[in-house]
Amino acid sequence: MKIEEYNNIHQWIIYHYGKAVQCENIDCKSIKPKRFEWALKRGNEYAKDISLYIQLCPSCHRKYDFTESLRNKLIKSHAGVPKPWKERPINQLKKDGVVIRTFKSLTHASSELKISLSGIANALSGLSKSSGGYRWEYKNV
Repeated sequence: MKIEEYNNIHQWIIYHYGKAVQCENIDCKSIKPKRFEWALKRGNEYAKDISLYIQLCPSCHRKYDFTESLRNKLIKSHAGVPKPWKERPINQLKKDGVVIRTFKSLTHASSELKISLSGIANALSGLSKSSGGYRWEYKNV
């Protein structure tokens, strides 16, 4: 389905039936959600028919849409993808490039030095020059 068609159907539902105003999941654990969404019932194709949709809070909508086939698809798409920021050793350097210390991983460096993980990751990827007052590089293994 094209995104324009998807958007047109959602606009049609809101125009004719208004925004979703409740969560129809009887097992909903959300406490006073701020918004609600129209969700396509399982096993149906998108169409301009209100009987094909239910109202859910965002939390229930995400859980409702997360099927076993989607789970398997996500697992396949990430299979064999290395997690370099979790597993690769990194060096903490002074501004002049002298190695101060080597950490087992980005997460270890972040937690030990109380420096933002995303800040160190940005320095490692070249998005920033430094993080926490230090330069960072992956250790050559």
